[in-house]
Amino acid sequence: MDAITARSAELGMERRGYLQRLYEDPVFFAQEIWHSLNLNRYGRLGIYERRMIRWFLGAMRGKKRVLIGPRGIGKTYFLTAVGICWYLFRDPESKHLLVSKSIGHTKETIFLLQSWIANVPFLKHLDASGSPTKRWKADAFDIAGCQDSRTPSVKGLGIEGQLPGNRAYVVWADDVETDQNAQTIEARETLWRQTAEFDAIATYGDQEVAVVGTPWHETESAYWKLSQLRRIEGNEPIYHVRTVPVAYPSRKERQGIVGLDPRIIHDMRTRRVNVGDPVFPERFPRVIIHERLARGRTYFLMQYMGVLRMGDSMRYPLHLRDLIVFDVQRDKAPINIAWGTTDHHGQTTRIADIECHGFAGDGLHRPIFFDSQWEKYRGTLMWVDPAGEGADKTAYAIGSQLNGFVWTHEVAGLTGGYNADVLDTIARRAKHFRVRTIYVEKTWGMGMFVPLLQAALKTHFCIPGVDAACPDGWACDVVAQPVQGMGRKEQRIIRAAEGPIQNHRVIIDPAVARNAAFQFQLTHIHNEPKALQHDDEIEAFAMMLWCFREELDQNTTLASERARLAAQQARADADEAERQGRPWRKRIYRWFRH
Repeated sequence: MDAITARSAELGMERRGYLQRLYEDPVFFAQEIWHSLNLNRYGRLGIYERRMIRWFLGAMRGKKRVLIGPRGIGKTYFLTAVGICWYLFRDPESKHLLVSKSIGHTKETIFLLQSWIANVPFLKHLDASGSPTKRWKADAFDIAGCQDSRTPSVKGLGIEGQLPGNRAYVVWADDVETDQNAQTIEARETLWRQTAEFDAIATYGDQEVAVVGTPWHETESAYWKLSQLRRIEGNEPIYHVRTVPVAYPSRKERQGIVGLDPRIIHDMRTRRVNVGDPVFPERFPRVIIHERLARGRTYFLMQYMGVLRMGDSMRYPLHLRDLIVFDVQRDKAPINIAWGTTDHHGQTTRIADIECHGFAGDGLHRPIFFDSQWEKYRGTLMWVDPAGEGADKTAYAIGSQLNGFVWTHEVAGLTGGYNADVLDTIARRAKHFRVRTIYVEKTWGMGMFVPLLQAALKTHFCIPGVDAACPDGWACDVVAQPVQGMGRKEQRIIRAAEGPIQNHRVIIDPAVARNAAFQFQLTHIHNEPKALQHDDEIEAFAMMLWCFREELDQNTTLASERARLAAQQARADADEAERQGRPWRKRIYRWFRH
């Protein structure tokens, strides 16, 4: 008994009926691939995965369509790869062009297809790897049973490759939009010209174009542009679009989602689920969703919720209301602090005497709670953004970290570039706040700013016992920090600041809160080139937060509780030493961080 007969018997079906169901039902086809390759050990096909397959490969077969889904859900596996194999299973003469973000990614998918054909029992008859007359290469292959043709059964290209001149029954576009080709206007225009080739390539059969992906731009994603294409007659959409987010969206989020799965809308209307509940609980439980959201709301809305159009509240991701305003001390801070818009008396925490330079409805808030136990900071640093050309300022930001919070002492912009007054001011402020490391972007000034700043700092260095204002002595390092690979300036600022601010991990001193330039830049930055005429203060502030990225990646509640236990143990040790009449030295308690 062969494997196909055995499997059909296991399901209580005749062999012919089993093959017929594979031919007719793409969801059953995908489930049988999962069973044959034991892919269930990595993740079963849930309700919405099956719905996506049924819509993308069943209801929309023969049409141009786009499915937008969250990152990491397995779209390449259960939509693109399953789709190509199912079409070849149904029609060995069909021709397919697979286009992905790079030729390397495409080759990985083609290798996956070839391995399925070689190992799945009901696909083995398509294996032509041993045929001398068939192609079986890393970027193209033929299947057994197809007639000899200039066009291979499956061919792969990167979106940056030579698309014109190819022909196919179906163009499979798999994650063609990336961070790199969506960064600039020119890159997005190039991507759009490449996607326009899909219609010219799909000239056989039903002329299908099947697109799956995740948006990388909040207003000009290629997927948004595809959704807006209309036929001249009837004004009907050329591309059918469906979006399945990672969590059930809010009303505001739904406004930016194109083609939200109607089942999601139905589930929310019948009150079976709540906003924020996971759509794919097997793959993305609530705890994972919260981890992704902590990286920044703009990133989360695009990459996991499939939002293609950001309203103003989403387009401008940084808000004053997410900061905590508190008198930041130079050397120590409470071990814990809590953000909120109303305190336990029901009174607003909004600060009325600090003018707001953000959008209407925004504002600054004091904390609803701070711990009575204070401790010394775990580290203090400064980021300096030297002046460029024209009216640019030399900006700096000074911050300290404790238990997963960043306490911002100063954010300021200084007129001038490398002059002695600017360098001396930076050195004096660094000494006042006991900064031990100053970071400077490596690309500025061809490396001249760093030695000039080092020379200015040395005039303020002191050894212990010499300077009454700094009895423990002071010295400071200057580090030229490269930022290559972090994207454009606007992206770099938002990615560095959005997560910590939106998660209420950033405390600013009232003097920082009153900085009108800082307020304006923070609230008006968005992910477009030259979003701000001046971005000196916000860039220094964001990069200061970025330097604390590892310290911010911890549970603040656990960190503060560990600090409390360590302090209690230290007091107990001191009391025991006094009782025994021996000298006491404070022990450092090290904790595993989970």
